[in-house]
Formats: sequence, structure tokens, C-alpha cells
Amino acid sequence: RRSSDLWMDSPLFIDLPAVFIRQPPESTLPKASATALTHSILLEIGENPIALDAEYMDTLKLKPQLKGFNPEEITPNELSQLGKQLYKFGLIDNHTAELMDRAGAEFDRDGVPINPDVNINALDFFAGRISSMKDNSLRGDPYATMLLPDYIRAVHVMQNLHTYATTGDSYASQRAKERE
Repeated sequence: RRSSDLWMDSPLFIDLPAVFIRQPPESTLPKASATALTHSILLEIGENPIALDAEYMDTLKLKPQLKGFNPEEITPNELSQLGKQLYKFGLIDNHTAELMDRAGAEFDRDGVPINPDVNINALDFFAGRISSMKDNSLRGDPYATMLLPDYIRAVHVMQNLHTYATTGDSYASQRAKERE
């Protein structure tokens, strides 16, 4: 036998120091990092001024119901109810309504929502999802590639809702006024 084969036949045990795995600390990143990610994602996905039909929303008299809508300070329950209402009126499709229903919702092991009435920044939530889906899509995940347009549409809907709720105009007419 060769001497190089002998070391493979006998096990080699070495005493190594103990390794301790610690729980990672709570996120120490400043809140601005989420906002910076959101800002870069919003710039990247652009705007869709026709994501919602403002004229139809006027005929439905939705302005009073949407007063004060702010996607940066909304509870998961409020966003869920809003998505269901918009779907009921035919303003959004079922995928967008479903995404709005699940946005920011966390569940315990029994499926009960945790803190459904605590404000979240829905734009930060969706921007994070879009970012991770883009990464997964680049790795060849077909599911992420398929869902990415739905998440982008949800952001466009929230942008249009915010503009409509604060100005009463459509997103397109508000942007045209800003350019003038």
C-alpha cells in the first residue's frame, strides 16, 4: 500500500474549539435605507398614469372614501379593505387585490395575523418584494419572473390612489400640471 492511502483508512479526529452561533442582532440599519431602496425601485419601475381610471372613480364618488390615503402610513387591514373595494368596483384585477390583501401581514404559527392594525409603509414593503423578485428572477426563478409585473402594478395603483386622494386628479393630469 502506498503511504498516501493509509491516512484515508484511519479516521483523523482533531479537537476543535467550540463554535457558538448567535442570533443576529435586530436590524441596525437606519430607516432611510428602506426609503433609499424604495426610492431607487420607484425610479426603476417608473410610473403608470393609467393604472387607475380616475374618471370612473369620480363617477363612483370614491374621493371622500379615499381621503387621507397614504401608502407610507397604512395598516395591513386598511390596505386589504381598500384592495377588496377597488376589486369590487372593477378598478383593479384580482391579483393586485390579493397582493394588497397580503401586504405587510405577518402570521403566527396558527395563521392568526400579528399586529394587523399597526401602520406599515406599503411602498417599502412592495419595493423590498420587487427587489428580491428581481434577484430571484436573475437566478432563473420562473415564479418570481411571473409575479414581478403584479407587484409593480400594485405600486402603480398605490401611487395613483395617493395622487387621487390628495389632489382629486388623475395621476396623469397631476404629472402634466407639474411639468407645466
